[in-house]
Amino acid sequence: WFLGTYTGRFNRRHKLFGHLFSGRYKSLVVDGSGNGYLKTVCDYVHLNPARATLLAAGQPLRGFAWSSWPAYLAAPSKRPAWLRVDRLLGEHGIPKDSVAGRRELERRVET
Repeated sequence: WFLGTYTGRFNRRHKLFGHLFSGRYKSLVVDGSGNGYLKTVCDYVHLNPARATLLAAGQPLRGFAWSSWPAYLAAPSKRPAWLRVDRLLGEHGIPKDSVAGRRELERRVET
């Protein structure tokens, strides 16, 4: 139903044609083994709101409500237990999850 009926109705409403979704969903494992790919992927994801101009000029990334970025910058007691900030800090060459380390991470990503 979803790929047939919904797609047809959506296309008629928006004067489009063709597939609404192309291909199957695919998830890839991001290996954090120190090759830099984890850093690249995390930076890409967290900088998307700025690239898409969803932030006001001069607004920091932590101001975007739909991002996990503020959780990365929060103290360990204020963030979800499943969030592995140490992995991303390590990819950036920051050895310790401290206030100074998180500030440095924010500076590196936002510049």
